[in-house]
Amino acid sequence: MNRKCPHADIRDCPLYHAGHEAGLPTCIAGDWAYGCLVEQGASYDGILVRLRGVEPKLVAVIEWNADARSRADQRARNMRAAGIH
Repeated sequence: MNRKCPHADIRDCPLYHAGHEAGLPTCIAGDWAYGCLVEQGASYDGILVRLRGVEPKLVAVIEWNADARSRADQRARNMRAAGIH
């Protein structure tokens, strides 16, 4: 299957969190058995814009956490490459 989701890790998807934690309508088509609407061809950016208008703090926190995790992973790779850790 050709993935259309922009996230390698579900923890980084604000749409997933909004649908499962906040009970907001997001990328999930009613029943999770049908999967994410983005995988079915819906616009991730369009859904995200609407979600950001309804729940901006949720989106900001999830994006910040994803960036922080990415920075920590990069630091760990740099330290291993330098032989420090």
